Amino acid sequence: MKEFLRTCLEELELKTGIRQVYWLNQQCETQEQFDKKKNILLDSMVLVCKEFEYIPEDAQKSIVSNQIIKDQDYDALNARTLWKWFKLFSGPYMNPPEVQKKEIVYPDISPETQKMIDDLKNKLVGGPMFDMRLVEDDMKKIQKEDKERVDHKSLSVHYRPDLVTAVMSDLKIKYSQECRHPHTGDLLPGKPEFSIWLEQRAEKETTQL
Repeated sequence: MKEFLRTCLEELELKTGIRQVYWLNQQCETQEQFDKKKNILLDSMVLVCKEFEYIPEDAQKSIVSNQIIKDQDYDALNARTLWKWFKLFSGPYMNPPEVQKKEIVYPDISPETQKMIDDLKNKLVGGPMFDMRLVEDDMKKIQKEDKERVDHKSLSVHYRPDLVTAVMSDLKIKYSQECRHPHTGDLLPGKPEFSIWLEQRAEKETTQL
């Protein structure tokens, strides 16, 4: 990886016009000083690569090669620049394949828990002015039951998302489909903000009961 980064550094001016190696050389009185500073620069970048070792080396090289050209907001190839690039593109590599492929097993839901879920949904969308404080007791009961049922040594397999988060996430998806532009995310003309839409939806569902 170090030799790859050395080549990137030496070709940086030709590819981007950034004269990093030239100015680094100007700061040094001898070739020995220049080589020492250059090695410190390269070694620091190699350390960053090791910090992101879950990104395969070929992928790291591809990210660096592409971002050298595409990123318009950097002025030097260094450890901080690599950190920013790897952090930006680390998403697909954060979970190893064996975890990504592992089947998610959901524990059976007891009738009591299912009733809590149904009651919670009704409280969230069952009236024009719902109060999140009203569902705190139900949430504590659900969390207690989950804690008793889930094997904490296998959380990557037995998993249930936070209930309020799951319900609200579903509502936000429906809101985006109805009220926001599919590409820009901008609010469509005449459409309400999410809080108003939520109240209108709750009022509509109450009327239909």
